[in-house]
Amino acid sequence: MTEDMIKLGQRAVACRGWRWMAGMRVEWVGRGTGWRMLSETKSWYEREECQDGKPGGPYDLPDLTDAATLGCLLALVREAWKDPALCALRELCGDWCWSVGRGEVATALRGQAATTEAEALVMALEAAP
Repeated sequence: MTEDMIKLGQRAVACRGWRWMAGMRVEWVGRGTGWRMLSETKSWYEREECQDGKPGGPYDLPDLTDAATLGCLLALVREAWKDPALCALRELCGDWCWSVGRGEVATALRGQAATTEAEALVMALEAAP
């Protein structure tokens, strides 16, 4: 993971509305390996070994480049804002940027333009009431 993605992952797990969900891909930062959550108690390693346990250690961060993990993050944002219609949108605001909202009011949850979908979702989770 890049330094930017590590920092973004750290911001995500620090949010009040954050929780690990089945389907998320978890990276062990600095250990060069990752795994995907199958359920609340079982985790599937890339080598197809099943292990008991949940993420939450100091090296465990979400892989915010993984589509399933982004989908789970979107679900957390919708839950935190109590709005099932929220979505991440790419729009032209000078340059192309990402925001979270609903339809033409996508900028409602954006404090600043996000450069990636993951950043927009993390910003929305951070700003949740």
